[in-house]
Amino acid sequence: MARMVVVDDEMIVLRLVEEALTDEGHEVVPFEDPTLALDAVIDNPPDLLITDIRMPGMSGMELAEKAHAHHPDLPVIFMTGYANITSAKDAIKQRAADYIMKPFELTEMRQAVANALEAQEAAEERSDEAQYNRLSGLAQMLFASGDWNSIVPSTIRFAMLHQNACCGAALLASEEAGTIVAIDDDAHTDTPVDAASLQRVLDSLDVARLYDPQVIATMGNDAIWQKLTAADAIPWPDSIANQGALVVVPVASTHRYHGIILLGFSTTTDELKKADRAFLAIIGRQLAINLDNLRLLQETQHAYSRLNELQDETIELEKMATKGEMSAEIGHELNNFLGVVSGNVSLLELYVKKGKPDALAKPMDAIQRTIEKMTSFTSGLMDMSKLAGQKKCIEANRLLTDVIEFLKPQKRYRQVELNFSPASDEIWFDADTTQIQQVLYNLFNNAADAMVDSTTRVIDASLSANDDPERFVLTLKDTGRGFTEAEAMKAFNTKFTTKEHGHGYGLVVCGRIIAQHGGTVEIDSAPDKGTTMTITFPRSTQAIPEAVVESV
Repeated sequence: MARMVVVDDEMIVLRLVEEALTDEGHEVVPFEDPTLALDAVIDNPPDLLITDIRMPGMSGMELAEKAHAHHPDLPVIFMTGYANITSAKDAIKQRAADYIMKPFELTEMRQAVANALEAQEAAEERSDEAQYNRLSGLAQMLFASGDWNSIVPSTIRFAMLHQNACCGAALLASEEAGTIVAIDDDAHTDTPVDAASLQRVLDSLDVARLYDPQVIATMGNDAIWQKLTAADAIPWPDSIANQGALVVVPVASTHRYHGIILLGFSTTTDELKKADRAFLAIIGRQLAINLDNLRLLQETQHAYSRLNELQDETIELEKMATKGEMSAEIGHELNNFLGVVSGNVSLLELYVKKGKPDALAKPMDAIQRTIEKMTSFTSGLMDMSKLAGQKKCIEANRLLTDVIEFLKPQKRYRQVELNFSPASDEIWFDADTTQIQQVLYNLFNNAADAMVDSTTRVIDASLSANDDPERFVLTLKDTGRGFTEAEAMKAFNTKFTTKEHGHGYGLVVCGRIIAQHGGTVEIDSAPDKGTTMTITFPRSTQAIPEAVVESV
């Protein structure tokens, strides 16, 4: 069923056409006066206009031209009893759906109407396809823009362009506040709205009714408009409040009701084509989905930022734990040395009291040798006073030598053979000394602990350049219990430990520190076959000063 306006100054023709088309189930609105017909067409466009060409006051061609100024896609069938080349050409200019000669058979009129409606339906389908292609382009554009200031104004402008609206606005609620985004010509304004007032207004709207776009035709009496302007809670811009009609488009997804889009029109109307209604509904849902995605993106970015902060905090905590563990080791070793010194001092006192000067040489020699050992031990201590990350240009051979010299006297290494093969040339790299020492201390201790039950306890450390001008390789190989394939995959990536009382964060922190220094780490291991850790670091790109000495 279609609605059509028929215009002819002869009543008999109007009655014939009305009767023929009404029998087909169509709604026919007849007019003898083309001026009245034009007003009706402008205010409430039909699906088809059928008009005589020669009429007093206004010709059918003029009527079609003026109607097309408001509704360019309106199909027209022309009727005439005075056919000529000129009128035919004029009909073609007005994109005539058909051109019927009077007198005509009713079957001819019915067929012409059927053809015109079929052609119009096909054109609307092509138009819908073009619109959905444009909507797809809008979705891609909004997805690429990725921020509120691009998403909302772009959507309003797109809806305005589609509906030929003279202005537009969006009333949207966020978690903390509300906003009116208004578009008038090229102007774009954002007005904050009290969150509580906005929520009361949105709650008062019939969401079920606003599932689809609605027309506000009489601003003062429309229930939706009265709710939107209740108690002046929303500061609507004049460009919206003073329009002849508004179209309200809900902005809602399956997860959340964000608000509405308003499109303003200078002329009053209470009709909205089905295709336009569906298209605007999709625009509203698309905006809601993009706002949901934007909120999720912001939450993800915040969570990722917080994760990095927590990882940094974990590194700092691991540093402090390492400092405490090393302090305990240092204290233990110093106590051993002091015990030897204290014992020999007691012997000295005893020999002096007994008057045995010849016996003093032996405890004095023991004290001297112990002091020398203490001096050697303390010279190899790592500087753990700096916890803040600070990269310097350091020499890798020297760093490994000092670390190993510090580890060798400790109790857990007394039955471990610690070997180090330095690189043939100096290797300089940019590193936070404390962090790299922390990594080495952790890896060496893990290797020593893994060999507690091994008959052969050997740790081989080596540095090599491998003829690579940009990177160097640090290798640590032990004869310990080794890793299973599953354990090797977890190491450095997730909380993982093979120790009875281990907390599992050591290797995770080591992996992060290595990555922060531009390094990579690989594990070659098998149960009861030992483990080889291969770590690569980038060489320093700085010019190495002649007097560079990094105290470790």
